[in-house]
Amino acid sequence: MNSTRRYRSPAAASNRQTLISLLILTLLCVICISVWQSQSRYNPAVRALTEDVQQANFSADTRSQPAVTGYLQVVPQSLMPLTAMEKFGPQNLSDKINGKAELYLSAGFKSLESQRFATVTNLDDWLEIFVYRMASQENAFGVYSAQQRDDAVSLDICRFGYLTANAVYCVHGPFYLEVIGATAEPATIESARSLVAAFVRDNPVQTQALNTANIFPKADLIGDSMVMIAADAFGFEKLDHVYVAEYSINGKRISAYLSERKSSAAAADLAAEYQKFLLNFGGKLLDSAGQAPPVRMIEIFETYETIFTRGPYLAGVHEAPDREMALLMTDRLNQQLQQAGNEP
Repeated sequence: MNSTRRYRSPAAASNRQTLISLLILTLLCVICISVWQSQSRYNPAVRALTEDVQQANFSADTRSQPAVTGYLQVVPQSLMPLTAMEKFGPQNLSDKINGKAELYLSAGFKSLESQRFATVTNLDDWLEIFVYRMASQENAFGVYSAQQRDDAVSLDICRFGYLTANAVYCVHGPFYLEVIGATAEPATIESARSLVAAFVRDNPVQTQALNTANIFPKADLIGDSMVMIAADAFGFEKLDHVYVAEYSINGKRISAYLSERKSSAAAADLAAEYQKFLLNFGGKLLDSAGQAPPVRMIEIFETYETIFTRGPYLAGVHEAPDREMALLMTDRLNQQLQQAGNEP
């Protein structure tokens, strides 16, 4: 039996596929037109929400957001708050200045307030103020002097203050201020100066004289070299609140030190302990040529130390390059203490 096999025409199959494609394309066009019409009829609720968000963003860029709090009352017109004020105490100071907290804690640290500000003309040009409240002006001077930079330029806003390329530093009563800019642009530094001036104006203090600092001889004193070491002076844990000034004599440098103690007896006891400390580390006691008051001279690590007391003051020289210079500086220091009314 002959069987007949039916075959579909290729032309017929092609016509059918073309028709299906046209139908799908038409359907897609209808869907696109419908979506376009829906978007053109914008939902008023969505429009209102968008406007609210835009208004909130605008408000965040104005001077009222975030608020200025703490010691600052009026911010210079060139600045606007960029962040909220942060406050730190002895327990969490290291969260803000990790690695430097011990310096402040050993010098009578009470609190820190910090806040960032941006210049109104450029939000990327910002600066941050750090307001450290210390136990006293002497303590504030201690942390200030311990960190003074070599490129310092004197600042006339504070009794103790200076500028660097991108920062301003200042002692104002018990406050130690740092204002550090993100750039070294002149406008940024001028804004930093204005911020410090605003703080000084808003926080009047009773300025106290640093009496110990004023006793040092003025001849051959290296300007701005004076520091106050709050604790562990010269590596001796019992030696605290020590003022140190550097001198240059005949091209050689030498350091003189003074520390006011509670009494003459306390000064004498500390002198004896400091001498013992130096001898325990290899120092050798030398003849001090019978100076009055009695002066202890110790040679250690090829340098010379002197120790003496006059009234409540412990005094001497540190790391003198030779014996004669050590005795010369010691005699000058002794005369200044005598003129200040301190008896042997």
